[in-house]
Amino acid sequence: PRGTGAAGRGILHLLRLWDQHAAYRVDHFLANSDYTAGRIRRYYGREAEVVYPPIDVHLLPLIVDRKKKDYFVIVSRIIGGKNIELGAEAANQSKFKLKIAGRAIGKSGGEIVKKLTGPYVEYLGEVSEEEKTKLLSEAKGFLALEKDPDFGMTAVEPQVYGTPVIAYRNGGYLEAVEENKTGMFFDDLTAKGLGKAIERFNKMKWDMKVIQKNAERFSKERFKKQMVELVGKYAGVTRN
Repeated sequence: PRGTGAAGRGILHLLRLWDQHAAYRVDHFLANSDYTAGRIRRYYGREAEVVYPPIDVHLLPLIVDRKKKDYFVIVSRIIGGKNIELGAEAANQSKFKLKIAGRAIGKSGGEIVKKLTGPYVEYLGEVSEEEKTKLLSEAKGFLALEKDPDFGMTAVEPQVYGTPVIAYRNGGYLEAVEENKTGMFFDDLTAKGLGKAIERFNKMKWDMKVIQKNAERFSKERFKKQMVELVGKYAGVTRN
């Protein structure tokens, strides 16, 4: 990396060698998305089985008739790399209501919180599970703005409540969201680009049941079943 001295570069080189050597000793790789599996293939030259992370979908039958309100939402840890401040900037520029919930992490999180202000932005801080359920189920849409997410669990959870997602087109979001069915993607990761995406989103119609159906792909039951099958496969055990 730029600014690293000769000693630092030497240490990094040794760490890379150690990492590659350790990877050779791994019997089987598991990845939480096709995107992550691609990284494993690129860096280690190994194939990985993909098992999507589990999410609690037991509330699915309870949320179908929840009425949507006129606001967008972000629920996330407040930390660098999530681009939450970009969402706030876009809300104030394009004049759409945005509610943001999450705990600030470290000094950088505190600095980001200072930017979550304006006439169209409401920062709620850390919320309870009950409050989060209400936020996600009543929101018009969820904003997923992270760059390079391994999977993007935050883009799946809103779908449990029938809430469509506006996601930056990259990483694991591409597997979590079905374009024009459970959400939409945008390519220009700027306040202006997000504002235009909101305009397109508002012209579309969304079926809550279709969105919830997609969330079922990531259930805990599916995760458990896949893991049991993989353990049996690699252990040479066949289950009845």
